[in-house]
Amino acid sequence: DMSWPNGPRLAQVVMLLGFAWGAALLSRALSGRFSYKSLLGFALCLNWPFYMGFWAFSVASAVGLWVLAGAVAARQPSRVLKLAVSVGLLFELLCHPVMGTVTLVAVGLVVLARHTPFRQAGRAALQADALWLLLSAVPNVVVFGIMQGAQADMSKVIASETTDWASPGVFLGSLPRLISPGSSALGWLVLAVALAALVNGLRRLRSEPIAERRGLTVAAFGLLSLGLFGPLHMPGWQYFAPRFLPVALVLCVVLLPELESL
Repeated sequence: DMSWPNGPRLAQVVMLLGFAWGAALLSRALSGRFSYKSLLGFALCLNWPFYMGFWAFSVASAVGLWVLAGAVAARQPSRVLKLAVSVGLLFELLCHPVMGTVTLVAVGLVVLARHTPFRQAGRAALQADALWLLLSAVPNVVVFGIMQGAQADMSKVIASETTDWASPGVFLGSLPRLISPGSSALGWLVLAVALAALVNGLRRLRSEPIAERRGLTVAAFGLLSLGLFGPLHMPGWQYFAPRFLPVALVLCVVLLPELESL
C-alpha cells in the first residue's frame, strides 16, 4: 500500500539505504574489499539535511556516492564505465545541480590524480580523460547558466536574501548536532575521527602511492572546509554550508587506515 504515509516512509528508507550503501561501496572501491569502514555510512546516513527535509539534496548526495564509487573502483576505466559515470553525474545533476557539480569535481580530482606525477608517455590518456571530464561538465554549465538567470527570484526567499555567516558561538554550539544525531559528545567524536583521518591523508599526500586516495583526500579537504567555514545562508540558499557535511564526513572516514595496518 503506497498511500500516505507509507509512500513517503518507503521513499525515506530508500534515501537512507542509498546513502549508506553508497558510502559502503566507496569504501570498498578504495580498499578493494568491505571492511569496518563500510559500516560507517550507516551511522552517517541519518544526517542533518535528511532530518531537515532537503530531499532533493539527500537523494543527490546518495547518488553522488554511488557515482564516485564507480569512478574510484576501476583504476583504468573502460569507455562503458566512463559513459556510466557520466550518465550518473547527469542524473545527480537533475536531482540537485550543486551536489551534481560537487561530485563532478570529486571525480575529476580522482581521475587527474591518476596522471600525477605527469609522464609524457601518458599524455594521450590524460587528454582523453580531460576531454571526458569536459564533456561531462557541459550539462552543469548549462544548468548553472539557467540558474544564474533565475538568481533574482531565488534571492527573494526568506532568510536567503544576502550572504550570512553564523556567529562562532552559535555555530560551535550547533556543530555536533550538524555532524550526527544524538548527544553532542557523539557529534564531537565523529568529527574528531573524520579530522584525524583527513589530517593523516594530508600528511601522506605527496608520498601516497594510491592515486585515488590522493584525489579523495583533496576532495574531502575542500568539502569539509566548505561545510565548516562556508556561509550559513546565500542568496537563494538557506542553510548552505551544513548541507555538505555528511558527504564530507564520508570522504574523510573512507580514508581511515585498515585495521591490520594500525
